[in-house]
Amino acid sequence: MDTDKEAAGANANTIDRYPLPSSKVYIGFCQREGLLRHPGVIAKQQILHRYGDFWVRFEIQARGGSEWLVQCSLETGKIIREQKLLDASS
Repeated sequence: MDTDKEAAGANANTIDRYPLPSSKVYIGFCQREGLLRHPGVIAKQQILHRYGDFWVRFEIQARGGSEWLVQCSLETGKIIREQKLLDASS
């Protein structure tokens, strides 16, 4: 059994599995870039695939208490979207 292919779709709970591109090495780079912009802890990570493109989306719990969604291209390793989540008490 090829554990790399199994791990890629392990949390998807779907039958369809998509191979990650060879540029999947950018996952670590994307994590570092996201945490440099918003120091804290990555609470959730999700690989997204649409129309042949792959992205990784992080939910970051920042040190100041704010939460951020950060999306990064796995093809380029660049952050392509950031969004601050509103606090329920705001």
